[in-house]
Amino acid sequence: MKKLNTLLVTLFMLFVTPYSYAAKKEAVPSHVVNATVNGKSFRGVSAYRVSAQTKYFSVKEVAGLYNATLEWKPVSLQVTMNFGNRKIDIKANSTEVVFGRKSKKMSLPSRLIKNNIYISPEVITSMEFSDITGTDTVWNPASLALNVTRKADTSAVKHPNTNDAMQNDNPRAMDLTPPAKYGQAHISEVVSVIENSEDNKDLEKVSVAKFESDNIIDDSSAIVDDAVIIASKNKKKHYGHKKIIVLDAGHGGKDPGTIGRNGTKEKDMNLEIMRELKLIFGNNDDYEIVLTRQDDTFIPLVERPNIANEHNANLFISLHCNGNVNKKANGFEIYFLSENATDSHAAATASLENSVLGLEGKPSKGRSLLQNMLWSMIATEHMNESAELSGFIAAEASSRLEIRNRGVKQANFYVLRGAQMPAVLVECAFLTNYKEEEKLRSKKFRAAIADAIYQGVVKYYEKKTKEQNNE
Repeated sequence: MKKLNTLLVTLFMLFVTPYSYAAKKEAVPSHVVNATVNGKSFRGVSAYRVSAQTKYFSVKEVAGLYNATLEWKPVSLQVTMNFGNRKIDIKANSTEVVFGRKSKKMSLPSRLIKNNIYISPEVITSMEFSDITGTDTVWNPASLALNVTRKADTSAVKHPNTNDAMQNDNPRAMDLTPPAKYGQAHISEVVSVIENSEDNKDLEKVSVAKFESDNIIDDSSAIVDDAVIIASKNKKKHYGHKKIIVLDAGHGGKDPGTIGRNGTKEKDMNLEIMRELKLIFGNNDDYEIVLTRQDDTFIPLVERPNIANEHNANLFISLHCNGNVNKKANGFEIYFLSENATDSHAAATASLENSVLGLEGKPSKGRSLLQNMLWSMIATEHMNESAELSGFIAAEASSRLEIRNRGVKQANFYVLRGAQMPAVLVECAFLTNYKEEEKLRSKKFRAAIADAIYQGVVKYYEKKTKEQNNE
């Protein structure tokens, strides 16, 4: 009799318990997510520390974000998200998610905690979820940024031409089979290659990568997306003529980049720093400046180095502000391209900056593979120079910025791939750090960053000119 009563009470609780948050504050640790829908801020979404492997989302909050209704089935412990005549079924503590009539297994299971079901980010970033909801979702765990774009609202991407005007440009698709001879260069060692002198004393602690020439693949030409890429390994460089430098203000348009605690958008800070840098270079007749964007415009990552290639630029400098889930992370750092990241932080930073690829069209598998091989080949040719330039800029930052200098690092940034010249990516400071966000909002601090980059470039070319004169 006692067992029967217990069973009846259990069944009663299952049927009367509604699917809603408990009235008291959730015990699950959480962080507020910077969510946007079509570029507009959306409040009420958090990332929950349900698993040690990744942060989870609440199904209830996800439903609010995507305008879905919920149907809770207490007996089967399942929740259904309804999107008009489409639905997604999620069972508690299971890796299986049913999108319409299609079942898919996730790498991490959902979790039922205090009458709430939590799901891993891979559910909402999956192709199946995109098809059901009619959206594209990009999740940046490092900056806690969640960007949702309605597919019907996606506009044509604009590309700058050689006159810096904006125009629509859709390259013809190419079906290319990658040649078998393309390989991959590997780092042989990390050594200090910058000569030590009184003028360069700040560079003593800067290490850069050196590559074995035997691992560098040379070819006369290759074609990617209708652009001819000419290998220039044996072309002699002259440093006495006017240098063309392409300044790239990262992110823009529908891609805000990292967003600070006070709402400061990375895309805006990058543009302001770029303007300061252009102003400084404008006072020196030895340089000609080209900009990848002059306003709040979205430009795909692959198009940015292409602008530098079209202008036969000598240097490509991409400007960014850093972000990290750790709000105490701080400092200035600079990167050059490498297949292998310096450390886990460098890999995470590259992943964060590369996440904009989710807003771009995806090339075919064959084209993407060939592009990767060609980009690897071209980048290897300029790695030593890129690392050396990074060292000079990092040294100047040490004496001009009153923040930590995290030094020179390497990682696989898509925006640096394909650049047929030395290319670096500057992470000026952390927008996710409250104090550095305030500094970035200061014109004086942005001018100091620009001056550090400018002085680093000048000293880099002074050394190159000296080496050429001694030949």
